[in-house]
Amino acid sequence: MHVTGWHSSNNQTEALYWINGARSELPNATGFSGITVFEGNVYIVGSFRQGGISVACYWVNGERFVIPGGRTASSIFIIRE
Repeated sequence: MHVTGWHSSNNQTEALYWINGARSELPNATGFSGITVFEGNVYIVGSFRQGGISVACYWVNGERFVIPGGRTASSIFIIRE
């Protein structure tokens, strides 16, 4: 099972995802809206803040990649070519 969500403690909120119960962080995430798995890799789409501005991005196995020119992203699909 693959799940995204938030954890709040001591006035700190962090974005997380779980893979079969194992918890991982999405550093600096301000939002996310989609998760998919393809060939063993976990893809999550969302946004993070940079200089006070929301920037669209996606994560692959927790590593963040910027989507140039975007403020938010709402879904992710992986297509084999």
